[in-house]
Amino acid sequence: MTRRFTLLALLLAVAVPAAAQGIHLRWHNCAAGGGATNKAFACNTNLSTHVLATSFVLAETTVVNSVAGTIDIVSASATLPAWWEFRGCRSGSLFTNASFVPIDVCPRWTSGGCQSGISSYVVGVAGPNTARIEFAEQPCTPSRTLLPGIEYFGPILVFNSNRTLPSPSCDGCATGVCLTLTRLRVGTLEITTPVLPDGNRITWQGGGPGGVCDAITTARRSAWSQVKELFR
Repeated sequence: MTRRFTLLALLLAVAVPAAAQGIHLRWHNCAAGGGATNKAFACNTNLSTHVLATSFVLAETTVVNSVAGTIDIVSASATLPAWWEFRGCRSGSLFTNASFVPIDVCPRWTSGGCQSGISSYVVGVAGPNTARIEFAEQPCTPSRTLLPGIEYFGPILVFNSNRTLPSPSCDGCATGVCLTLTRLRVGTLEITTPVLPDGNRITWQGGGPGGVCDAITTARRSAWSQVKELFR
């Protein structure tokens, strides 16, 4: 009898795979909710808003009281357009606000009580046509117990269209850009890979010439190599 139960347990372990773990980045909604992978904007108004929806799936039940992450940006132009200088020409146009996404498909990981914001925005981290956003929601009280296999919204970033039209205006709204959710730190877990292929990448205006998204991966590897050299 004991052998039968052991065999049954092994069969169930094979038949029911563990939940996949990963991160996603989409426009205006989570991946399961049909969030878009590209945003085409006519650059004809200063009044519209654009939502960067981060989300994640866990492989096992996890207690979480904070979520923080990094989004890397690379443009198809030689230098980052002024339109993407959120600490320069368009200062104040980038912020966090969870109310900009629906919660009919993906729940928010937190029910409130969290401080959220943009930790930093740095231009030129991996070259003159790049920028990096650091953001966070923390600390949250009480902590949440999150379940495996569910796509939860992470922090929601929003940028407006201020200074698209003159005057004054900031050039470069029509330039192709790629945005990559490089990582999410969910509690103590550091998650860097998506569940869906390229699920952590989105484009603006089609992203421009082919390969612009790959520039983020190349630059990130190069930067890591430089860090490792310091400890040799």
